[in-house]
Amino acid sequence: IEPFLELFSRQPNAGIASCSGHEIVVHGDKRELLSLPGHTPIRVDVACGGFACFVRPAVFRDVGEYDEALNPFWHEDDDISVRARVAGWDVYAVPTAAVVHHGHKSGVALPALVQGGSLDKQRYLVGKWRALGIVQPDGRLAIGHADAEDSLAERLGVRSGRAGPVRRSEVERAKADVLLLTQVLNQQGRLDNNTRYASAPAKAWLEDRIDSGVAGPQERHVHSAIQSVLDARRRATRLPTTEPRQGRPPTRLADAADWDDATWFATAVEFAGDGRGGQQWYDRSATTWRATQAAFALREWDVLRTDARVLVVADLRSPLVWALAQHVREVIVADVLDRYRTRSLDSEAAPAPAGTGAAWLEHPEQFATQSVPAGRVRAVDIAQLLTVDHAHAFDTAVVLPFDDDSTIAEIGTLLTTIAALVVPGGPLLSCVSVRLSGPPLSGVLEAPAAVTRWLATLGLALRGGTDFSLTDAGLLAATEQEQRDRRKPDLLRVQGLRLTGFLSIACVVPPSI
Repeated sequence: IEPFLELFSRQPNAGIASCSGHEIVVHGDKRELLSLPGHTPIRVDVACGGFACFVRPAVFRDVGEYDEALNPFWHEDDDISVRARVAGWDVYAVPTAAVVHHGHKSGVALPALVQGGSLDKQRYLVGKWRALGIVQPDGRLAIGHADAEDSLAERLGVRSGRAGPVRRSEVERAKADVLLLTQVLNQQGRLDNNTRYASAPAKAWLEDRIDSGVAGPQERHVHSAIQSVLDARRRATRLPTTEPRQGRPPTRLADAADWDDATWFATAVEFAGDGRGGQQWYDRSATTWRATQAAFALREWDVLRTDARVLVVADLRSPLVWALAQHVREVIVADVLDRYRTRSLDSEAAPAPAGTGAAWLEHPEQFATQSVPAGRVRAVDIAQLLTVDHAHAFDTAVVLPFDDDSTIAEIGTLLTTIAALVVPGGPLLSCVSVRLSGPPLSGVLEAPAAVTRWLATLGLALRGGTDFSLTDAGLLAATEQEQRDRRKPDLLRVQGLRLTGFLSIACVVPPSI
């Protein structure tokens, strides 16, 4: 408890503190948690660690008791945090505190609430916050007091091409990146396998200090090292330099700058269920990018029609599945990962009884990320899908994501098989890993340009143009293959001299399939 006691002693306006807390962004009827630097106590929107939450008695005297509409659990800590902030208190996350949390073990007798209660409670809370008038158009909560960091956040937002200021946690993480890079350079003289700290926000923060004339020699050295990483990747990949722009072709490389395109980001919020990346560069993930890019292409081609049947080979819990179901007649999901087949919903340990079928096949709506009309989403066993004749049964198909262990041959076989289920002339969307520099790697296409030749061997052809360029932010958005963490986006992966990325592919199914 000492880290909390120290915080309350040091910050008399701190009313609530937890080992887990976040800034949040509200979109629609949901709230998304933004990531934290994980190094120092920081002021946050919600202490969403009610399992280890310290509260001054005066806070409860100010704001009253828990909201019984949230009984027995889910987001009561969010509610108390926001009410405390409206009353003038500060809320803190203390990531240095050591706490062991056995997640949801108090709810094992209520599996339906554990599985689906969060979305219901979020809808209730977001409505409550909107009624208070504290949700801004960009999803931020308009509460709390301003401080000296706010002007810096505004400047960094402009420098980074954001629609608004960057978040407090992103500024703190950028500072932490600079500190870590300084330590690495002082100890080793070069970055080598620590390039994940060479982040776009850190570069922007350093450039602000350099332009303001307050940067010291070490900070200039770190900025030079980040620029060297960027220059080296540009030379090694030989990719053309580009500026963030709208209207890029559907077959294109994943780029961290895409979130700063307002139209693309709106698609991410709707179809990937993730508004975080528009607020923090550190939350721009490959999973979100792949889902968003697929939806972006479908919308561009006017495939989202009320009479369309869409096949999705992906995780049933993907927000893409349930967002598509808002637009088309039927979404059929074949979960290639098969996560749920051996477990029932009522127990973590007990397998589903023989003959009853997998729970995810019988009740897909229990994994919904938003409400859709009954029967709009249907789950099927992929083995059944491939053994029963469904030739040309679907208007389009989306195959996402492949796990990292799939080989190019396995991916090709699946694409060819799925293509036979799509009507001739219909689009088939997917995403593959591509090698951008360094030695060859099995399971990865040798270069972006090789995708056309590879698809030709499968009897498929690209629909629309291609774009193999990357922005500077895109080239900096890489993590070490062996040291992946939430400190960087995972849009690119680096392993020694090798750099790999993700390429969305948009094919048209020919009549011969």
